[in-house]
Amino acid sequence: MMLSNIQKQSTHLKLLKILLFSVGIVFLLLFTVLSFHNRFLSDDYQYYDIIRNQGWLKSFSYYYTHQTIRWSALLVFNSLFFLSNSFFRDHLIIFFFHISSMALLVYSVFLLLTNSCRIILQSTPPLFYRLLFSILFAASFYFSTIQIAESWFWVLSGLIHMLNIVFSLLGLAFIIKIKKRTLDYAVIIASFLYVGGAAENYTFFLLLVFAEVLFYLRLNKKQHYGESRKSIFKGITIATVSMLLSFIVNVSGPGIFARLHESRTLMPHANPDKLGELWNFITNIFVEKKNLTFLLLSSLWIFAGMITKIEGFRLKNEKFKISTIKMIAGMVLCLVTVGLLVILPLYFAFNAIGPERAMAAVSLVVAAIICWLFFFIGLKLPTRSAFIIMLIASTASLSVLSFYTVRQCRITHYYAECYDNRCLYLESLKHVKPTDTIEVKGLPDSGMLPNGDITDDPDHFININFMKALGLNFKVKSSDNYYRMFTNKKEEF
Repeated sequence: MMLSNIQKQSTHLKLLKILLFSVGIVFLLLFTVLSFHNRFLSDDYQYYDIIRNQGWLKSFSYYYTHQTIRWSALLVFNSLFFLSNSFFRDHLIIFFFHISSMALLVYSVFLLLTNSCRIILQSTPPLFYRLLFSILFAASFYFSTIQIAESWFWVLSGLIHMLNIVFSLLGLAFIIKIKKRTLDYAVIIASFLYVGGAAENYTFFLLLVFAEVLFYLRLNKKQHYGESRKSIFKGITIATVSMLLSFIVNVSGPGIFARLHESRTLMPHANPDKLGELWNFITNIFVEKKNLTFLLLSSLWIFAGMITKIEGFRLKNEKFKISTIKMIAGMVLCLVTVGLLVILPLYFAFNAIGPERAMAAVSLVVAAIICWLFFFIGLKLPTRSAFIIMLIASTASLSVLSFYTVRQCRITHYYAECYDNRCLYLESLKHVKPTDTIEVKGLPDSGMLPNGDITDDPDHFININFMKALGLNFKVKSSDNYYRMFTNKKEEF
C-alpha cells in the first residue's frame, strides 16, 4: 500500500511538472509573438532620428544638455541602432532586444533563487525546479505590471524602467553569492552602473534600501549571516558606490532641469488632493482584468511549497524561521515602503503620480510578495489538497495563456502588417513636395502592444519625429482624430 501511494504521488508530480513546464513555454511563446510584432512609437522616433543624424557620441551631448541623459539606457539604445541601415528591418533589432531582456530576467531570477537557496537551505533544489520557477515568476511579474504595453514593449521605456530592474536583480544575485571572484564584482559594478544611469526614482529607492542594509550589517556583525556577512557587505558597498556615481552623472547635467520644467508644464493642473488621487489610482489598478491572470499564475507557487515539503528541504539555521504574523507584517511594510519611495520622486518631478511605467518596481515587489504567500500556502496545505488545487490552477493557466497567444498573434500580426505597409507607402512617395501633407489611415488595434500611430496634427512632435525617422521630406498625419498609443491599454485581454 505504501509503495502504491509513493508511485501514485510520483505520477502526480510528473503530471504537474509537465503542466507547469507547458505554462512556462506558452508564456514565453506569447512574449515572443508580441516581441516579434512590436514596432517603434512616440519618443523612439526622436531617439532614432538623433542617433542617425548626430552620431553615437553627439547624441549623448544633446540629451545631456536638453533632457535627462539616462546615459546607460541611451548607451544600449545607441549600440542597438547605430549600425542599423534600414528603418524597415529595425523591428528585428527590437525583437532581439525584447527576447534578450526576457532571457536576462529569467537568468537573473534563476541566479537569485539559486544563491538564496545556498544561503538558507541545507541542500539546493534541482535545476529543473529553479529554472521552472524563474520562468513562472517572470510570468507573474509580467502580468502584475501596472501598464504592460508601456512598461515592456515601448523600447525606450523598456530600457529605462524594465531593463534597470533586470540588472538590479542580476547584481543582487551576485551580491548574495558567498564566494565571489573578480568577475562577479565586475558584474555587480556593471549592473548597478546601469541602474544608476537609468530610472532616477528606482535608483533613489535602491540607494536608501542599500544604505539601511549596510547600516544594519555594520551594527550586527556577529548575529546574522555568519561568514557570508562580510561578502554581502562588500558587495552592497561596491553596488552602492557604482550606482551613486552613475546617478550623479545622470542628474548633474543642465538637461535635468529642462526635463523637470517640461514635465510640470505637461501637467499644469495637478490634483491638489494628493491622497485622493493616489487612492483612485490604486483602486483603478485593482479592477483590471489582467489581475485575475496575475493571481492565477502566482498561485502556481503553491507547487513550490508542496515540493519543499515532499522533498524535505531544510533550513540551515533556525534563525531563518519567522512567524506568520511577522512575515505578513514585514510584507505589508515592505510594499508600503517601496510604494512611497518610488512614487515620491515622481511627485517631485511631475507634481502628480507620474507615468505608470515608472512604477514597475512596485509591480516587482507585489509579484514577489504574492508568489511568496502562495508558496507559504503550499507549505501548509495537505499534499492531496495542494495537488488538486495545482491541477486546476495549472490547467486554467495553460488555457488562458494559450488563448492569449492565439488571439494576440492574430491581432498584433495585422497591426504590424499595417504599420509596415504604411511606412513602405510613405517611403515610396518621392515625388511629394515638402509643402504637402499626406494623410494616412489610422493603425488598427495593437492588442497587448503599445500603438505606434501618429496624430491628426501634422505639426505634433510625434508626427515630426516619425517623419524624420523615416527620412520623409513632407508632413504626414493620421485620419483619426485621437492619439491611440495607450488609450486601449487597460488592457487588451
